[in-house]
Amino acid sequence: RACRGQFFHVHANDENLQGPGFGAVDFKPILRSLAGVGYRGFVSVEVFDFSAGPETTARRSLEYLTHCLPP
Repeated sequence: RACRGQFFHVHANDENLQGPGFGAVDFKPILRSLAGVGYRGFVSVEVFDFSAGPETTARRSLEYLTHCLPP
């Protein structure tokens, strides 16, 4: 909360270097915290391991992050 207003862009990556939802990072509290401080900017998916394929990675990451957004 001390950083309110200081976020301009967020990169989402999982610890296994694949997209969000492919590893163990729980993005639900992260995205809810960002929403709680009024963040309304972009969240980009940052991937370094495309072993699942780019289309699958993009689709699953988007589905997962959308599910993690607060209601």
